[in-house]
Amino acid sequence: MVLSDGTAWTLSYDNYGDITRLGFPTGGSITYGYTHAPVTFDSQSASMWVSSRSVDANDGTGPHTWNYHYSGQITSTPIGNGQLQLDYSGTAIVTSPDGNDIKHTIANPVPGAYAAIHDTQVQYYQGSSTAGTLLKTASTQYAGTIGSLEQLIRFQHRPSASYNHSAGRTDQPHSEYVRFGKQLHRA
Repeated sequence: MVLSDGTAWTLSYDNYGDITRLGFPTGGSITYGYTHAPVTFDSQSASMWVSSRSVDANDGTGPHTWNYHYSGQITSTPIGNGQLQLDYSGTAIVTSPDGNDIKHTIANPVPGAYAAIHDTQVQYYQGSSTAGTLLKTASTQYAGTIGSLEQLIRFQHRPSASYNHSAGRTDQPHSEYVRFGKQLHRA
């Protein structure tokens, strides 16, 4: 998209239609790398997932890259009429340009809720998640019920006390009403 001053936003795509580069009118850019999902079902890869994101502000410092590493599994349970209930659990580790990791534990806290995966725990590290120092953990518990896909899913969202080694913090519980994975109301 060309702007009135002659600068432009630019987009580049790979052969899957995923955005590989977003160019800014200022000359900076964000580039994305992709990998096949580690999660498979019936020997087919579920999708392409972002494996890296590089931000170049065009300020002379060059690109700064975040890397994404995933592991997980899909489990299936027959629920009748030839249908399967699919559930997911796994981790996503984000490594920042300065070498620090954030580890997300991701799960479907209400089994069978379509596309209702959430962070159930996030851990912040100085250094790597395998050898660095754990700085903070934030855990969230969910409970809920689901009927058919057309019905409203109600989650009870209860963050646990998030503990930071330098200061503690407690969040108040609240409810979320979700349909097809989109938040409709927060109480």
